[in-house]
Amino acid sequence: MKKLIALSIFACACGTARAADEIRPEPKPVMTRLEAPPIPPLELPVDPDAEDLYLGHLAGYLLEDVMMNWTPAPKQVPAAFLPEVAWDIARAVVHEPEDPGHCATVKATDGRRRCLWGVPGWNSDHAKAVLLAAVGYWEGARYAKSVDDGSCNDPAWRADPANATLIHLTGNCDGGRAHSIFQIWPRVGSAHDSPINASCDKDAVAVRYTAARCALQILRMSMMQSSDLTGYTGETPPPGTSASWKEQAIRPLDTGEGSWRQKSTVRLEFARKALKKHPFLPSSE
Repeated sequence: MKKLIALSIFACACGTARAADEIRPEPKPVMTRLEAPPIPPLELPVDPDAEDLYLGHLAGYLLEDVMMNWTPAPKQVPAAFLPEVAWDIARAVVHEPEDPGHCATVKATDGRRRCLWGVPGWNSDHAKAVLLAAVGYWEGARYAKSVDDGSCNDPAWRADPANATLIHLTGNCDGGRAHSIFQIWPRVGSAHDSPINASCDKDAVAVRYTAARCALQILRMSMMQSSDLTGYTGETPPPGTSASWKEQAIRPLDTGEGSWRQKSTVRLEFARKALKKHPFLPSSE
């Protein structure tokens, strides 16, 4: 098994490439502190045959049952190759590193230890995969190819008048600072950058698979902290709010325009509806 990236997340400020129905001025990034100790690489005996079968089944479910049933990007927006996106998301979830300090683990039949997030409904591999895919869908302008392949991070590409219409539909990746369909701001050494651990540097977020693994760790910390995605989206309660995020998270979700956690709620409910509509069935093989 390839050595897993050990990463600790100190903060996240994720940009959002616009979905076609989400065109609006780019929001200012908000810093959110999410602390965790370094995560050791996972070194456990794994049955490669069982893993390959399970990966294929999980990726197939994610692609055919879930992602292919979501409204695609408009025809003016070329999309990434969805089978590859589904495969990388499934791999990221299956290879999620252990985090002994922040989640309990359970040993699976294939020899791996799965990290339990402790949030009802979000501990299984397929639920995590659907959540990660939902975040990539919304953050990545419905899996826009220009967001996925890094074109929108290229100043010359953004400055080309030929791309103006596409940028209007998909966004400009926060002026090129937010990378991949997960719109992660990597740490590059500046005090103004999102201080994600150096493991989520520009090289890591430039590759879809490692970007997915970085995004998964940020999602995990956000869900374990507040049972929502506000730690990922960078949304914070209004000044003077006395209740903790955890307490607010168990109240009825506020989805209206202007809600302080509207982006988090949209993404989380999108994933939850997909899971309810398309239940995961274990492989018969």
